Amino acid sequence: RMEGSGSKRGARFPRLGTKSASTASLIQPNAAANFGQTAAPASPNQGKMFGAPLEDTLKLERKLGSTLKVPFFIKESLDSLVTSGMELEGIFRVSGMQREENQVKDEANDLSKRFVVPNGVSPFSVCALVKAYLRELPEPLLTFKVGEQLLELQATHADEGDSEQFINQVVALIQQLPKANADLLSSILYFLSFISENSAVTRMDADNLAKVIGPNILRTATAGADVISQLLAVNSLTKILIERVETLFPGRLESSFGMYREAEKVMLVRKLFCHKKSIQCLLSTEDNICAIDTLGTLVLYNAESLKLASSIDTGKRNIFCAATVYGALWLGFYENVQVRASHTGDLLSELPGPCYSLLWLGAGEDPEGEELRKRTGRHVLRGGDSQITVLDCQSYSVLKEITLPPNLMVTSLTQVGATVWAACTDNKIRVYSLLAISPSATAPSYKLMVEFPAHKRRINKMLYIPNEQAVWTCSDDTIIYVFDSARQTLLHTITDHSGYVYDLCNVMPGFILSCSWDKNIHVYNTSSYRLEHKFPRYHTDAVSAMLAVKPQGEGRIRVWTGSWDRSTCVWEVNENVMRKKGSWLTGKVGAYSSVGIVIEWSGVEEGLVDAVTAMALAGADIKLFIRLVETDMKGVTEKTESITEALGAEWLKRVIISSDLRMVSATYLITGNIPTTDELKGFKQTVICGTAAPRSPSPNSPKFLSNNSNNSNINLFRPIAQLGSWSEWATVVKAELF
Repeated sequence: RMEGSGSKRGARFPRLGTKSASTASLIQPNAAANFGQTAAPASPNQGKMFGAPLEDTLKLERKLGSTLKVPFFIKESLDSLVTSGMELEGIFRVSGMQREENQVKDEANDLSKRFVVPNGVSPFSVCALVKAYLRELPEPLLTFKVGEQLLELQATHADEGDSEQFINQVVALIQQLPKANADLLSSILYFLSFISENSAVTRMDADNLAKVIGPNILRTATAGADVISQLLAVNSLTKILIERVETLFPGRLESSFGMYREAEKVMLVRKLFCHKKSIQCLLSTEDNICAIDTLGTLVLYNAESLKLASSIDTGKRNIFCAATVYGALWLGFYENVQVRASHTGDLLSELPGPCYSLLWLGAGEDPEGEELRKRTGRHVLRGGDSQITVLDCQSYSVLKEITLPPNLMVTSLTQVGATVWAACTDNKIRVYSLLAISPSATAPSYKLMVEFPAHKRRINKMLYIPNEQAVWTCSDDTIIYVFDSARQTLLHTITDHSGYVYDLCNVMPGFILSCSWDKNIHVYNTSSYRLEHKFPRYHTDAVSAMLAVKPQGEGRIRVWTGSWDRSTCVWEVNENVMRKKGSWLTGKVGAYSSVGIVIEWSGVEEGLVDAVTAMALAGADIKLFIRLVETDMKGVTEKTESITEALGAEWLKRVIISSDLRMVSATYLITGNIPTTDELKGFKQTVICGTAAPRSPSPNSPKFLSNNSNNSNINLFRPIAQLGSWSEWATVVKAELF
C-alpha cells in the first residue's frame, strides 16, 4: 500500500482483495508475502544462499571447513544481535532499512567469502534478513508435511494448552524433521527463548516473538478455508515451541544456541538487562547472585533459574566494593558501609566512614588455615582513607586500626596464607602479618612486614593462587603481574590487554579469568601463564566485574560478568574441553608446550612434508591455511587433494580455508608470501620460507616486523625470519620454538 500511494500523500485503505491476498500470503508460500516482500521461489536459487535448500548450503560450507550445524549467515547474525540487539524494544518486530538489507543480503549471497555483518548495520535490518532467509527457504523449516501435522494436532488439542500429552506428540513430530532442519530450528528457538528473557525491556515476550517468527518457519502448501484461524494456530504453536524448547530438544547444550557440532570451551547462557547504569560489582550468596551499578541499584538474581528476584535502591551512588560475610551483603560506598540481608536485600546496618575495599578473613577454604580462621573468622578489613579498619562482622565494633601514610587509599585487599596484602594508591603493595604477637596472644598482630612497588597506576584487584604460591595483580596500566607469594618477587608479566584491567577471577583449578576496558575476557593457565582462550566479545563496553560460582555438574562452571553497557552476561565454561590436551592456543604435549602454527599451503615443496611431520611429532599444534580465491576454486580442490596425498586424510581436520588471512590468528605464521601489515596482526612471529619466497621485500611491502596488536603501547616487536627452504625451517625454526 505504501509503495502504491506514497507515504507523503498518505496511505489508501486496502481493497478487500488486497487484504485477502496479504492474509493468505502468510500461509501460502507462492502468494505475495506480507508488506511487499516476495515469497520463497519455487526452485533453488543456484549460486546464492537466500532461496537455496538448507542442506545444499550446509554441504557447501562444510566443504569450506565449517564446524557449524547452521548456515554461517545465521551464526553471524545471531552473534551480532546478541552483541548489540538484546535491549532494543521491538526486536524482530520493528522494520529495518530496505536499502541496507539489500546490501547485506548481497554480501551473504556471495558464497566465495566468509560472511561478516558489516559495522553499523541496524540490528533491525539483521532481524529482517534472518526472517527473510527462513521465509525464502524452498521448503519451510517446519516442512510442509510436519507443519500440516502440527496444525492438525494443534486443532485437536486446542482446549488442552501445552499439556504433557500434547508436548510429547509435538516432540514426536519434530523428530521427523530432516537433521539440518531440526538443528536450525533448535538454534532459532533457543535464541528466541534467550530474547524473551529481556521482555521487560524489549516488549517482546514469547507471544509477540511467535507472531513475527511463526509465519516464517511454518506454512502450508495450500491455504485453508479459514486463513485467519490458521494464522492464529501458527502463532499459538510457535509460542509453545519457544517456551518449551528445552523439552523439544532434550539434552544439555554444548555450544551457544547449539550452533556448533562440537562442544565449546565457553558458551553464553543469558544476557540480562536489569540495570540503568554501569555495573560495578558482582557477588554471590547461597541462593542469589547480586549485581550493583553506579546508580546504587542492587539487583538480585536467582542463582539457579537466572530469573530476576528483586531490585533495591540503596540510596547511594558509586559503589567501590562488595563482599559476602556470613551470608550478609557488605557494600562499600564513599559515605559508609551498608550491611544488607542476602535473600531480600533489606538494610541491616550502616557503618560510617569511606570504604574502597573489603576483605572477610573467614572466607578461606584452605584446610591448613583452620587454626588461623578460628582467630580471624569474624574479622572484616575495610580499606579507607589512610587506614585499614578491622571490624567484628557480628557486633560491627572496631577491633583495630592500621595507620597508613597520609593521603593514601586502599584499593584492594586479599588474604595470602597468614598475611594480608593491601594495594594502595601510591601503587605499592603492603604485606601485613596475621600471626599473633606472642604465643600467649590470640589476636593477630597486623604488623607491617614488607612493602614493595608494583604497578605504575592504580591496582584494581589481587588474586591469590595457593597451589602455585602466586599472587596475580591487575591495574589501570593494562598489565597483569604475577608475584611469588613468599618472596614478593615478580614471576611473570602479561600484556595481552589493551585497556585497564579491572578484575581477576579464579574460575577452576589451574585457570583464571581477567576482564578489561577493552571488552575482552581472557582465560589464563596459572602454571604456564599462557592465554588459553578468549570469551566471545558479547559486551559492547568495558567488562568491569566477574564472578565464578560452584560447578554446575558434568564439569561446568557458571561465570557471571558485568559491564558498563549495563548488561549482565551468564556463561558456562566446559572444564573438560578447556583442559583438553593440544588445544589450539596452548596445552602440553610431552615435554614441549603446544605452539599454534599456521602454515599457508601452496602445494607440496621439497622438504615441506618432512618439516611439517617433524614439527607435529615434536608437539606443535599445526593448522594448514589455504587461501580461497574466487576465480580459482579448482586450485582449492587441488591443494586439499595434495594435503591428503602428502600427509594423509586426517590432516584435512587441520585445514582452514578462507579468502582472508586476517580471519586466522596463532603464535606463528609460516608462509611463502610477503604478508600485508593487517595480515601480520594475528600472529606474534612470522617466517617467510619456501622455494617461492622472495629474498627481499618490495618497496611497497610492510616493514619486516610483527607485533601483538593488543599491545601497541609496548615494544614487543620481533624480526620476521626469512629462510630459503623448508629444510632450513625444519631446523632453525624448530630449534627456536622448542
